[in-house]
Amino acid sequence: MRECLASPPESVPLKHMRALLEQLQALDRVVKRQPLLENDFGC
Repeated sequence: MRECLASPPESVPLKHMRALLEQLQALDRVVKRQPLLENDFGC
């Protein structure tokens, strides 16, 4: 008997993909506005 492959529970339905990508882009912009902490580490 052959099993059907189902979407894993962590997958995002296509109807929600645009909203997810918009949120991820917004987070990306916020993170990239901050200076890198590594620049302040004096060795």
